[in-house]
This record gives sequence, structure tokens and C-alpha cells, in this order.
Amino acid sequence: MDQVYLAAPFFSPLQIKRVHAVENALKKNPTVHSFYSPLHYQKADYPQNTVQWGRQIYNLDVQRVHGCKTVVAIIDMDGGDVDSGTSFELGMARQAGKKIVVVKFDPKEHTNLMIGMCCDAYLTSADELAKYDFKSCPTKPFEGKVF
Repeated sequence: MDQVYLAAPFFSPLQIKRVHAVENALKKNPTVHSFYSPLHYQKADYPQNTVQWGRQIYNLDVQRVHGCKTVVAIIDMDGGDVDSGTSFELGMARQAGKKIVVVKFDPKEHTNLMIGMCCDAYLTSADELAKYDFKSCPTKPFEGKVF
């Protein structure tokens, strides 16, 4: 399985831009040997947005979260709270004992306390992620405003 699972919303051009920035950072990071980005795995054996499609994508993503070592999550949501799917993936990762690295591109925005407290490392840029040591997974606690 992959070393890193990338949890993130990808419903708008800005969100997709952030996903691509994080993917590029993971590719540049010498301590990352593989990662899984659900953005690129939305094809299924069923028509998109049907219940059957949803079950297949859900099962694949759950399997990938359980199989990874670390979940990297983008928690920016275009002026709102954290994406519900990303929140679910983070809760599942925490329960499964995975390391959690959060990336928030706009750290001036308040952070949901459940997300801020669940992460092992809180980063604020793709550049910071490109330099993060995924072998030792150093802690970098969240410090900021929560709601």
C-alpha cells in the first residue's frame, strides 16, 4: 500500500489547485516513496454519483486509509468549515492509529478544534510539506485560533 493518503476536498478550481500543490510537494519530498490521491481515482464500474459508484469509491478510499502510514489532509474549504469527507477520513485515520499531517494554506482562518487537536503535525504551505520528514514524523502541534 501507499505510504501517504491525501485527504482533501476537490470540488472547486481553488481546491484542485491546492491538491496539485500538495501532490507536487509529496513528489519532491525525498522521504515519501508513494502516495494515493483520491482526486485521480473517481472512476468506478458504475455511473458517477450513483449509490453503486459511491459504495465502490468509499470502499476503495477506506481501504487506502487503513493501508497507509500517514494521512495528509488539506483542511481549507473556501471560506467554510472543513470538508465533511476530509473530516471523516481524519477521524478514521486517528481511530486506526495513523499519523496525521494537516496542511492549511490560510492559517489566519480559525480551525475546527477537533481537526487542530487530532493532527500530529500542522503545516501551512506546500513548501513546508516538501521538507517534512515522513520517516521520523516529527510533531508540530497546532497553535492558533479554534472554534
